[in-house]
Amino acid sequence: MDKIQTLKLIDKIKASHERQMHKLELLMSDKDVDSIAPLAKTECELGKLMYSNEDALRRVVGSLFYEKLDVIHEKWHNEYSNIFNIFNEYVQYKSTHKGLFSKLIGGKKVSDMDIDKAKLYYSELKLTTQELLHIIDVSRRRIAALAETKFN
Repeated sequence: MDKIQTLKLIDKIKASHERQMHKLELLMSDKDVDSIAPLAKTECELGKLMYSNEDALRRVVGSLFYEKLDVIHEKWHNEYSNIFNIFNEYVQYKSTHKGLFSKLIGGKKVSDMDIDKAKLYYSELKLTTQELLHIIDVSRRRIAALAETKFN
């Protein structure tokens, strides 16, 4: 991967995590979303980049920085799993029951108590997201400052 491709991917990863936070806000407001982030840290866009290109990424951003990014990313997914577990069944139900009959009789709902729990989890996740986005921004600046010869 060259420098420009790496920078574009970093931008895409940041946007992806921002979209996931927006989707969680929509879910807690009882709005429909098409999908939510994968539970495993290795299956989201950042995870796919990090773990499929680990050696190259470590070389570009440095091992210590890579480890910090990995720890915060794992923390994000651990906190996210609390919310995921509340809404996953609901999202799956809504995506498989889209017919008129399902809309008329209703379907599975997330309880008010679970919504309140999700909001608490979300406030924690929001702080972790800010930390993760900051690290992504710093890594982007580091990558942008490197010479093209550091890539490939």
